[in-house]
Amino acid sequence: MALKPPTARQQATPPSWRPQGNRGMRLELQHALVPLSLVILALLAFVVRVPWAWLVPVAIAVPVLQISARWYLWRRLPAFERAFNTYLQVGDLRGMLEVWRRSTLLRWVMPSWMRDMRLGMMYLVQERYQHAERLLEEAYDAAPPSQRVQLLGPLARTKYALQDWVDLRAISEQWKQRAPYPGTANLYLAASLLNLPGGDSERADQLLGEAEGWLSDAERKLHGELVLVAAKRRG
Repeated sequence: MALKPPTARQQATPPSWRPQGNRGMRLELQHALVPLSLVILALLAFVVRVPWAWLVPVAIAVPVLQISARWYLWRRLPAFERAFNTYLQVGDLRGMLEVWRRSTLLRWVMPSWMRDMRLGMMYLVQERYQHAERLLEEAYDAAPPSQRVQLLGPLARTKYALQDWVDLRAISEQWKQRAPYPGTANLYLAASLLNLPGGDSERADQLLGEAEGWLSDAERKLHGELVLVAAKRRG
């Protein structure tokens, strides 16, 4: 069924797009470290009867390791993201993989949604869209709400490649409202409107006009194609 154009209230409030299905509970190593260590220490102390003099240093070491992991993530993540995103912007998969392989320890301490997001982006560059969709949706589901906006762009590109126009529209509407520079979001929102049965071609034409000046080379090509489609719709 064709979606109706959003009302003024809907335009003011981003749609709440969520991945379909139950993703299950994701276990974060750094979150599980303290409770798991407490269980192990209790077993060692009261079941195995290990002397407390041996257990105290272990009990101290666990929170120290957790704090060290967070410090390492804080120190190393910005440089990793700069290098990774530089290669991502030009679609250099080999460069992305090299940055990924050099960051073994960082991958261990980063949250699972960050790992899934980066893996999904690499699958997107490889044009393995179904793999990218699965990982990016899992990352979106697990990410804190304040961090989800950075996943909307890769998700929109994936949904466009898979021709999932309904999801693409919902994602692009949300991206448009939350992105500081919504030009690319306008492009993909226009694409969904032009491909949905009964889509709003007039609004798509307006969005394409607003998108100009904010696009990469590849997206400028798509922009030109969509402009032609919109012109044909106008007759």
